[in-house]
Formats: sequence, C-alpha cells, structure tokens
Amino acid sequence: MEALRDVKADDVFINQPYAGGIQKERFVYYDGLIPTPKGLSIKVAGEKVALLSQAAESVYDVTVVDLRNASKIRVARLDKMEPGAEVKAVAFAEGDQTKWPSEPIAALIKQLQSAGLNEDEARSMATVWRKDFFETEGVNVFYRLSQEAYDKALPLTVTPKPENVVRTLLIHHPHCEPDLGDRVMALVQQLDAPKFADRLDAQNRLKKLGRAAFIHLVRARNGKPTLEVSMRLDKLLEEYEAERAFRK
Repeated sequence: MEALRDVKADDVFINQPYAGGIQKERFVYYDGLIPTPKGLSIKVAGEKVALLSQAAESVYDVTVVDLRNASKIRVARLDKMEPGAEVKAVAFAEGDQTKWPSEPIAALIKQLQSAGLNEDEARSMATVWRKDFFETEGVNVFYRLSQEAYDKALPLTVTPKPENVVRTLLIHHPHCEPDLGDRVMALVQQLDAPKFADRLDAQNRLKKLGRAAFIHLVRARNGKPTLEVSMRLDKLLEEYEAERAFRK
C-alpha cells in the first residue's frame, strides 16, 4: 500500500458503498477477480515450457520465470504473441543470481512504461508483484493484455472524463509445474506428522506456495481430515483470504 500511495498523482475519489462510501486514493490499483479474457495455455514438461495463445487479441510482454532450482534461475521473454500463436518450447536464458531480482524488476518497469504508465506508477506495480513474479519457487508466467481487453472485461467510468486513460492488465499464472497438486497433498499429510517440527515445516511450506495452493487446500479441507489438520488448513485458508482483502 505504501508503494502504491507513493505515486505522484492527484487525488482520486472512489464511490464504494459496500466499503463505507467515498474513498480517497491517488493511484487506482485493483488486484482481484474479474471476468478475465482468455489468455495463454501453459504446459510444463520437464525443462520445457510450451505456450499457446487462446486470446482473442494479441498478448504482450510474456515472461516465464523458472525458479524450481534456486541455483539455476531461468527466464524467457516474448514481446508479443498473436491470437492462436504457439511456442512449443520457449527459449530460456539463465538469470544472473547476483542481479536477481533487481534485473528482471527493471525489465518489468520498462515494459509497464512502454504500456503507458509513468515511471513511479510502473515501479509501484513492480514492487507489489515482486514476490509473486520473481521470488516464488516453481514456474511462474505473467503477461499483459491490451487495454481494449481490459476495458471489455472491467469497464471503467471516470468523472470528469480525462483526456487519456491508461490501464494495464497483468495476468499471472503461478506454479505452472504439473506436480503441484501432489506436492500440496503430501504437505497436507505432513500436517498430521508425529513431530511438531515436521507439522510446522509443512504449514510454512504450504503458506509459501501462496495462491496456487488455495484450491488444493480447499479440496483437502473438504476431505474430512483430522482435527489437527483441519485447524491448520483453516488457518492457512483464512490467511489467504485476509491477504486478498488487504491487497485489493
């Protein structure tokens, strides 16, 4: 929130009846659910990552970050993918660990500036997404859809009407590795381990997986686990929901 409010901008007043009426902000940022247009289909098989565009419009600034091996960071970038375009294996380059994540953050800022954001706006968004994009284990993919696609998915009315409106829609696919569900369920089983240290370790590792583990945790919770596991799953799910509410 501090990063977002550090943006140099005039005050913006937003009418949110469900949240107490008129709210004052300086930079409108939304992280939540929208009827997202179709984007990329992602398939991870071993070291290969394949992409297929199912979007009706072009997809921009596609970035694939492979952090499955902390000693071998891999990054692939595509400036643009047309509708129906397919990449059977993205071309990875090895990331410089001495410049990680500062180097990819700088690249993201430049991409957002090219999309029309001011430098401080772009930097604030990069700060917000730093952990999800560049510090989360696994295979993460993110890209930008056009402003036209954003306007169709989530119309916006501004009064008085500005001369120009810039909206950037970033789509993030966390933990694209196919074995995620199995890893989550193994950790859920560990929540019932005899040793407290093992149970705590499993809970911390599940928390670190973040959003991508959510649906698997819900399924585990609905599977009638033991009381110990149920309590830990409830805590993880509550923390997830609290984080989402704060980030909106």
